[in-house]
Amino acid sequence: MIKSNTISICIPTYNRSDLLISQLNFWEKEISYFKDSVEIIVADNFSDKIHREKIIKYKSDKDFFHLKLNEKNLGAIGNIYYLLDLVDSDYVWFVSDDDLLLGGILKHLTEIIKNNKPLSYIFLKYNTFKNDPSKITHSVNLLGYKNYIQKGKQCLVDLFLENGEINMFITSCVYTTSQLKEFRKKRQKETLMDPLLFSLKLSSVGPIYIENEVFVLQRWDNPSWSNEGVAIFSWQVQEGLIEMINHSYEKKDIKKMIGSSYLTNRGNYLRMLLKAPLKTKIKIMSVLGLLQLKIIFMSIFYNLKRLVQKLTNKN
Repeated sequence: MIKSNTISICIPTYNRSDLLISQLNFWEKEISYFKDSVEIIVADNFSDKIHREKIIKYKSDKDFFHLKLNEKNLGAIGNIYYLLDLVDSDYVWFVSDDDLLLGGILKHLTEIIKNNKPLSYIFLKYNTFKNDPSKITHSVNLLGYKNYIQKGKQCLVDLFLENGEINMFITSCVYTTSQLKEFRKKRQKETLMDPLLFSLKLSSVGPIYIENEVFVLQRWDNPSWSNEGVAIFSWQVQEGLIEMINHSYEKKDIKKMIGSSYLTNRGNYLRMLLKAPLKTKIKIMSVLGLLQLKIIFMSIFYNLKRLVQKLTNKN
């Protein structure tokens, strides 16, 4: 187990050696004053030979990070859990290999930790871009929340209702390592939306910190989970939210959160009905109750609108 006093920055990667190396070049400068309190660990998830060789060559003359070479592909969330098992720090921060971070982020983060009581969870505001980081396509609305918050549970509910699954974005989330490991033991299965549950759970057990200044730029042109997007947003998120009823969240808040995911078309209710496992359908429908009538109407509207747009584009 790797030891560190304060923060473990964990970078999972797969077949994106050039983006990873660019990320590491940033961190080499950023960590120079924090080597005694911060560690960086990269876990290559059994990348193709050409990518793995590039990473190994880059590592050959670098000592500012640890490199782990997985002997098989553990899956995206499996690689995150693998990294979590390696660390024994106060805080763990999973950073995607393709996102961009702004200089000074590590100094700012260490100051947040130093100047506040022990925090369960830290959320770093981010902007989203496609291809060109100078052209921002989306900015997160933090609803006036900022800095230290003693009780974070209601904050996370409100953020979900306003912004959707923003707390699923790992690069903006810093977790208390011990609390995250404890929650991990209770997970019955692993899904790509688990980081959202990490954020919800840790926000319910201790103080949190919301950083309003932007230090993170999320790359949105080719997310690693794109092939699984329908399942993630149409029923996996919703099923995960239901699980949080067992972790001190009220059923009425979970109902609002699931309802908002469908009413805003972030999740497709009709696809859930058609494709989700039967047990999952029953869980979601049971929580929603009569709200489903409104959701069905809106889902039909969204799908008809999408069909009209496709036909129009063909013509």
